[in-house]
Amino acid sequence: MGYDSYTLRFFFKFVLKKIASFNGKIKHIQKQQWFNWD
Repeated sequence: MGYDSYTLRFFFKFVLKKIASFNGKIKHIQKQQWFNWD
């Protein structure tokens, strides 16, 4: 059980990092579009 919770915690952190980097890419693209509209 301890091993399972540790694995889940590691996987959760990994997913959060992926989501954070994905959101960062989206914000970067939105900034580029905003500047392109000017």
